[in-house]
Amino acid sequence: MLLAGPVLIAVGTALPGRAPAEGSCAVDLLPAVLLMSVGFAAAMPALTGLATSGVGAENGGPVSGLFNTTQVVGGSLGLAVLTTLAASGTKRRADHGHGAAPATAGGLPPGLPHGGGDRDGGTSSGGGPAGPGKPT
Repeated sequence: MLLAGPVLIAVGTALPGRAPAEGSCAVDLLPAVLLMSVGFAAAMPALTGLATSGVGAENGGPVSGLFNTTQVVGGSLGLAVLTTLAASGTKRRADHGHGAAPATAGGLPPGLPHGGGDRDGGTSSGGGPAGPGKPT
């Protein structure tokens, strides 16, 4: 379970990157959320057991608390960094004439998974800088 859980989490995290900007939650996001949920359900008990193994009963509470606090703080910092990157990327794309959906879907920097199917600067969705039906 210690290896299967993170693999499911990684696959579930990557799936929304293939979702179109005008996609459906049930079709494009639900499978990813379900995979991540199963992955976390499989991985977290094993990781918690691994983190607290070898600790005496007298130190079990503080070690468990430190482990949980580290998870929350790490997740919060990661979310803050990704949100900042996405917001600045979305603003930059919107300032260059991209529509709301392509700008939002392509807000993350290249190399990070993001949805929208919009890898060519916004022109594939018809809402590029020149607008639909106009030459770019």
